[in-house]
Amino acid sequence: MADGDDVISKLEDFKQHFLTQATPIMIGGGVLAYTMIGISIDQEDEENSKFLILDPHYTGNDVLKNVIKKKGVSWKGKEMFLPGTFYNFCLPNACLNEK
Repeated sequence: MADGDDVISKLEDFKQHFLTQATPIMIGGGVLAYTMIGISIDQEDEENSKFLILDPHYTGNDVLKNVIKKKGVSWKGKEMFLPGTFYNFCLPNACLNEK
């Protein structure tokens, strides 16, 4: 995706990925990397949709209260994606072990 402003146009792709693959989406862009683990689509105004972001840069105890307080996992709006910045989204397929 060539521009952070285009992220809203990808909501349906993200939704379908989570419904069919249920794997995290890795995000690379700018100088940071993140992992998307969910989305909340605002049906009345998609511009207000939110992304559930796992920050792989989080350090600290694995205590939920601390993780949330330090934003190791948090809901973010489209403003986390900077205009004019290129982003890669890796949507991995689920690996199923069928017998």
